[in-house]
Amino acid sequence: MRLFYALTFDDAAQEEIAQFQEALRAQRFRGRLVRQDNLHLTLDFIGEVKDDAKVEILKQQLLGLPDMPNTLTLAGFGRFKQGLVWARVVEAPSSINCSLN
Repeated sequence: MRLFYALTFDDAAQEEIAQFQEALRAQRFRGRLVRQDNLHLTLDFIGEVKDDAKVEILKQQLLGLPDMPNTLTLAGFGRFKQGLVWARVVEAPSSINCSLN
C-alpha cells in the first residue's frame, strides 16, 4: 500500500478545481487529471508499506494531529514525468510543517 500524508478539499474547493480541470481539457491540455472525488494535496510521501500493523500505527498517529488550517494559496501548476498534474502552494500556514515533523 502506498502511503502519504495529504489534505483533502471541501466540496466548494473540489468544484473549483474541477472547473479548472475542465478549462484545461478545453485547451487540449496533455496530462493526467485526478478525478474530483480523489483530489488531495500531498504533504509527505511515506512510501510503500506492506505491514498492516505499521499502517494501523500511522492511522493512530494521525488521530492525534491538530486540525489543519483551512486556507492555502495555490499559484501555478505543472506535470510530473508520468503526466500527473500538480499545483504549487505559495502560501501555507507554518502549522502544517510543524504537525508533520
